[in-house]
Amino acid sequence: MVQSVPLQRCHRLRTTDVNVKPGALRELPVPRALLDDPGELASLARLRAGERMDPAEAHAVDRRIDACVYRLFALPAELVAECEQGFWAERFSKEFQLLEAVVSDPLAKVVRQEAIP
Repeated sequence: MVQSVPLQRCHRLRTTDVNVKPGALRELPVPRALLDDPGELASLARLRAGERMDPAEAHAVDRRIDACVYRLFALPAELVAECEQGFWAERFSKEFQLLEAVVSDPLAKVVRQEAIP
């Protein structure tokens, strides 16, 4: 969750340091919904930390994690778009399309089976 786009953006708005330092972790917000039900984010984190995947698949899982974090914070679409624009800048259009695609794609399809022989 700490490396998700929403929390990276939150951190960057508060400091000029692009890396989240351990001391800053306690200042990052944690959504109540995560405490109530950590299952989806935990599953995605396990998937991302598991076996090696190609960069495109890894990025798709990262975007799924971002979507999950946005949902946990219950951010409206306008704030999600602002966060994405501020984080990705010139890559916003492409990355926002990918975010929307992974949101509409079932979790089982995040890591594409057709790439496996």
